[in-house]
Amino acid sequence: MEVVVIFLLSVGLLLFAYVYFSTKGAIAKLYEDILEKKRTDSNIRLQNSIKNTVFNNLTTEINGLFQEMQQIKVDSEKEKETLDLAIHNITHDIRTPLTVANGFTQQLLRKDKENLTLNKIHTNLQTVSHRLEILLEYQRLLEKSTKPNITTVNFSAKIKEELLKNYERFTSNFEVKHTIEEDIVVYGDMEFTGRVLQNIFGNVAKHGEKFISISLCKKEEYGVLKVTNQVQQPIENLQKLTTRFYSENMSETEKSSGLGLYISNELVELMGGMMKLNFQEGLFSVEVYLPLA
Repeated sequence: MEVVVIFLLSVGLLLFAYVYFSTKGAIAKLYEDILEKKRTDSNIRLQNSIKNTVFNNLTTEINGLFQEMQQIKVDSEKEKETLDLAIHNITHDIRTPLTVANGFTQQLLRKDKENLTLNKIHTNLQTVSHRLEILLEYQRLLEKSTKPNITTVNFSAKIKEELLKNYERFTSNFEVKHTIEEDIVVYGDMEFTGRVLQNIFGNVAKHGEKFISISLCKKEEYGVLKVTNQVQQPIENLQKLTTRFYSENMSETEKSSGLGLYISNELVELMGGMMKLNFQEGLFSVEVYLPLA
């Protein structure tokens, strides 16, 4: 009798060990397959290596979740394409009548420069034109039709040139400090560099107050521009500022398109550089790194 009991226990233990290690191996295999499916984004369905109802149900549910995620991704891509096409069509449809309206307004202003209504209309048309150009630039970036003409750029001279354009606006509203090393030459696109500086300085003018600091120096293999300014209110989502159409609406007097820093970041990366943002103790800073020539 004891021999029979021992035999049955042995068989039971062997069966349990077989089921345990088979299940453990199947779970490990399923885990590896899930990681591989995530990495490759393949449409291959996960397979169950053991005949177990619970395990079969688990595998089926995981396959269902992957399928739902894939469908969400497809739908998201379609919505993005629809939105991008709508932006493309709307911006091009608006551009021609806006240009005509601008032309007529300028003609009328030549005859009556002191007309307050005409001046207000002209100012608002200029604002709309500026926003439209930003949208067109955004569209060109999406279509990858914007290509940099990489050459040597005197970063020091370019920064000074853009600062002069903003001299009156900055000095009348900010305490300005600047430390710009002479003749720092970088690899970049002259037009792209100008647009990046215009966007950054424009961002300061819209959202900053009291204080602005501008510095340019060499750090390892980069020429580094750092623009720091005091902001009108704290920044809550720093990492989102380079996301398209995101704005914290820090200015109550002028709404932001939410594209300035996004476009700047894209243009800097196209030139082989990088852009960093920081916010600490009420001070917001933008750092632009461009490779030294």
